[in-house]
Amino acid sequence: MFFHGTNLHNNNVSPDLTPDEVTKIQKNIIILKKFYKDLYMVQGNIITEVWAILKTKGLQSSSNTTETWLRNILASCGVICSFIAIGCAATGVGIGFAIAAAAIAATAAYVAANMNSTVVISNDVTGDMGYAASLNNTNFNKMIQVFDKYYDNTNDCRDCKFDLNNQTYTLRDLLKDDLKEGTLYDNLLILSGRKYRHNLVMPELTNDVNKQFLDLYFIQDVIHGKNVEHGHCYQPCAAPNPPGIQRERNYNKDGIGNGVGIWSNEEVVHFNSCSQVDVYGSDDSDLTNSYLTSINDFTVKMPSTFIYPWIVTAENVYSQKYFIVMGYAKLRDDQNSPNYTLPETNFLNWLFIDDGAGHITNPEGVCFRYDALRAKSTLKMNNDVFLHAQQIGDEILNVISSGMKCSSSDFRYGPKDSRDLNKEYHVYAGDVKDMMKV
Repeated sequence: MFFHGTNLHNNNVSPDLTPDEVTKIQKNIIILKKFYKDLYMVQGNIITEVWAILKTKGLQSSSNTTETWLRNILASCGVICSFIAIGCAATGVGIGFAIAAAAIAATAAYVAANMNSTVVISNDVTGDMGYAASLNNTNFNKMIQVFDKYYDNTNDCRDCKFDLNNQTYTLRDLLKDDLKEGTLYDNLLILSGRKYRHNLVMPELTNDVNKQFLDLYFIQDVIHGKNVEHGHCYQPCAAPNPPGIQRERNYNKDGIGNGVGIWSNEEVVHFNSCSQVDVYGSDDSDLTNSYLTSINDFTVKMPSTFIYPWIVTAENVYSQKYFIVMGYAKLRDDQNSPNYTLPETNFLNWLFIDDGAGHITNPEGVCFRYDALRAKSTLKMNNDVFLHAQQIGDEILNVISSGMKCSSSDFRYGPKDSRDLNKEYHVYAGDVKDMMKV
């Protein structure tokens, strides 16, 4: 039996395969190997993409980069393959891909544990991504060698075991279904690529506090009738109280209905030469939709906006609004000339999956806005993406109202129909989840 003494070994010996059974398993191995080759290409393209984008930010990696992180990237296909395994097991459709997913995941874990590679520790994102590319190539070669061993020695490998999601499969289980290219194959590749991008980028943004080039600040907006420092930029905890950072509107057509001005970036325009963006309500018949749509419209037009937290009740709408600023040097408090730079739109559109109000703005994005805010707790990262994230609470305080309709906590991971899967994998799965069943 091959792989004796490894986690692929199985002491339970089944009857020898017949020639027809060997042929069927080998046909499935060919598709499995092709899928992995396609996945390798997807990962290579993503490394190039991420490298090109992050190196423009001047990221400086921490000096304690470890092989553990690199192995996590290497085996990310195994993580996302669990998605298809769960879906197939639950529906009974495409069980072959569930077995294939388990085979890829277990083989990747085996290869990662047995690779004799030199750990390369770098001091910048170029080095990290270069090593990721090298590791991707090395892993691909070793994975293909193992798949070829399955193919060339199918009968001897028939009882190799693949554990995934508390389910154990063997190579022999590939007799249960016929793998083929098509919708299931294509959408698993899409989802795997999204997870790989996420796994590659988030450590670069969070491993070291010195790498936090994105931050959140409260910029004082106009409050008519109050003497406030229009355009003044504060750390979230330093915002003046009163008037504070919380804003309140009536839940009626005069507060958030059609044609009512809800959002503006005039506080940013006050000291920056960017275009003014004003967003209005759009629906008197569905006021909740009018408000949620306004968040989407404003975020799309002004992606450096971070509206969080917010809550809609039967009487009032409450919200807090921050701006994402860029730079390693944090801001000086100068009401006459606040010193801050807003990140470029293209970068933020690439980074974020959602708008924070249940709308997906980029299915291929790196992370959900809530994960950027709470990466330390939700993703178990060393830090959050934003240095001052912990100064922003998860809930609106001192709300005295009745009949809560929804809040930002309901939409941390996108729309209702996919939020549970999105939360589980921390990438968007809504557009492929139903396709996984065919």
